[in-house]
Amino acid sequence: MMKRFFLLSIALVLLCFALSGCSKKLYTEEERNKIHDIIGYVEHEQMVYQRVVEKSLPGYLGPLMAYDKDFRYYISTRNYDPSRPAMALSFDDGPRNVSTNTILDTLEKYGVHATFFMVGENIGEGTQETIDRIRSLGCEIGNHTYDHSYLTSLTEEQIKYEIEHNNELIKQYAGVDCELFRPPGGLVNDTIREIADMPLIYWTIDTRDWESRDAASILSNVRAYKSDGSIVLMHDLYDSTAEAVQTIIPELLDEGYQLMSVSELAYVKGIELEKKSDYYEIAAAEEEAVSE
Repeated sequence: MMKRFFLLSIALVLLCFALSGCSKKLYTEEERNKIHDIIGYVEHEQMVYQRVVEKSLPGYLGPLMAYDKDFRYYISTRNYDPSRPAMALSFDDGPRNVSTNTILDTLEKYGVHATFFMVGENIGEGTQETIDRIRSLGCEIGNHTYDHSYLTSLTEEQIKYEIEHNNELIKQYAGVDCELFRPPGGLVNDTIREIADMPLIYWTIDTRDWESRDAASILSNVRAYKSDGSIVLMHDLYDSTAEAVQTIIPELLDEGYQLMSVSELAYVKGIELEKKSDYYEIAAAEEEAVSE
């Protein structure tokens, strides 16, 4: 691959020298067209090579990325532009094979990451391939309890089971230690914070997709409230959400937004997510200092 790329680069340089004589009409129109076709081919091959390298990086650096969180986010956000706004996409209650994979198709198409807050009841052999794909695409997995119970109405032992059992399932089927927690309904108290012992992630934009089951309504909510540092709440249970994602991701990208997981957003904004603390948005560290 390296030899091929080197030879193509040399060919491109030689062609550029050759084209310098075109203005003096040293070549016929047909010859110039052929030269431009060759340049187009070389440029295409360079692009292919770049994509191969980018896709290979996580594989080559996988062991180091697994143990060094900062290095992992450094690699996954290496193209971040601080002059442009950024938002985190999050999906709750899955995984569900069909709708989750439709969402993953769109994420993969546009090279976007997201955070999936999973419910333990949906984690198992039946969704193993979907979970593997979520991980392989560089997305993040968070804890959303075992069966989506509202924790404030449970005993301490029940709360422990909801959170800790789900952590065990995520470790078993995703192979990762869960680092983020989202309480169902956003309902929390100090007991829940202590047991979870993770950063608590809420949302800035509630698409209410569970209520509307309508792609147009979901899109309207994101468009109305989008802003730098926002965390978008959606659910990967619904086909309508998957449909909306197919529109909203390219639309936001065209507007200059950078879309990523919650932890990636915190990394690029210089925020250390602290255990037992609440996060509704991820503002840059300097912005928080000014607001205080």
